[in-house]
Amino acid sequence: METSVLPPLHTLDLTRFPVLEGVGALVIVGGGGTPPMVHDLFFHLAGGPNARVLHLPSATITFEAIPDKRAYYCDFYDRKPASFEFLHTYDRAVAERPEFARPLRQATGVWIGGGSQSRLSELFLGTAMLAAIHDLLARGGVVAGTSSGCAIMSEAMICYGYEEPCMWQGFRLYPKAICDPHFTQRERFKRVPRAALLRPDHVAIGIDEKTALVVRGNQLRPIGPYEGAAWFHFADPAAGVVYRYRLGIGATLELPVPARGAGLAILRACLHATQEPHVITAEELAQPDE
Repeated sequence: METSVLPPLHTLDLTRFPVLEGVGALVIVGGGGTPPMVHDLFFHLAGGPNARVLHLPSATITFEAIPDKRAYYCDFYDRKPASFEFLHTYDRAVAERPEFARPLRQATGVWIGGGSQSRLSELFLGTAMLAAIHDLLARGGVVAGTSSGCAIMSEAMICYGYEEPCMWQGFRLYPKAICDPHFTQRERFKRVPRAALLRPDHVAIGIDEKTALVVRGNQLRPIGPYEGAAWFHFADPAAGVVYRYRLGIGATLELPVPARGAGLAILRACLHATQEPHVITAEELAQPDE
């Protein structure tokens, strides 16, 4: 268990992220616009010029109204992967067809766009498409998501609400976790620990805007061009408290087990070895938001 700290990064040294055969990755983006370095890492892990990328844009209701998709999605087209296509529907019946998931068999990366995480869950939970995304991750592919695409990745997700977070099931790409974007910028300082108290067997992670939490192998590593962070919350309902830890850009947390789905006790112990937590009481969380 160790952590290394570097200055905030304005460019990303991709040699620090060697492609590991058969090791999948999550790139969980906190919304607010995706920095180029995050796209760079996503395409690097997906295979560089050999990347076969699918974009899932169905969270946004405006996708079909975009007149020039090549211009709008230039961050994807301009990196010139082997292939880049959209995997999209607003129709649950279409999503349930086996042929809808077929393009995922050859994909090396999936990007889940922003919009409404509730729409994503209604469309795709329990479908062959979701099973195929899990298969892609298991064979060493990369799955990234921003904003609602961040929220849907975890096992449980916050659909809406601050003082009384409404919880629902996510895609479970990050087991025993709750991921919530826009953490600092939308002042979700109470919303996320409240969710932790509702799901005390999950770690609740708030991710700042323009920041991506990379979950790969035994490592957790936030990246981004600014001083963002991923904020880890562990609930202790018996004691009536939530413990918050900050993992900032430039830090790498090394775990003794695979980071995706690591037990809460192991994850908290590794974070605790680097810092003392901020303690939030249930009484504080019971107070109305200002």
